[in-house]
Amino acid sequence: MIGALLRRIFGSGGSGDGEPGDRSGLYFYVKCRACNEVIRVRINRHNDLSPIEDGDGFHVRKSIVGRNCFRRIEAEMTFDKGYRQVGAELVGATIATREEWDSWEASHPVPAPGNPA
Repeated sequence: MIGALLRRIFGSGGSGDGEPGDRSGLYFYVKCRACNEVIRVRINRHNDLSPIEDGDGFHVRKSIVGRNCFRRIEAEMTFDKGYRQVGAELVGATIATREEWDSWEASHPVPAPGNPA
């Protein structure tokens, strides 16, 4: 039950929640408390993760800035050996889902270069 909830919130990682063929990416979603922008965050499992001292998993700290209000969001996350997210602390944001991000992206399209919104 908890595993299914975490997969719904943070995605399953890898190509399932990212770009097709992106086997190095782990994805999660946050919602900025200041402006409500929903942001997709990619963690590179080969470059961004640091091993935990006891060898039982990985740790990452991310500073996240959306394209809307530019306030910094701080995330600290832990993953088990199978790259499944097992802990998260956020400052300036709350957890969001893939569905919330899809909805945000659909209602806030990025203007084409040279075409101001």
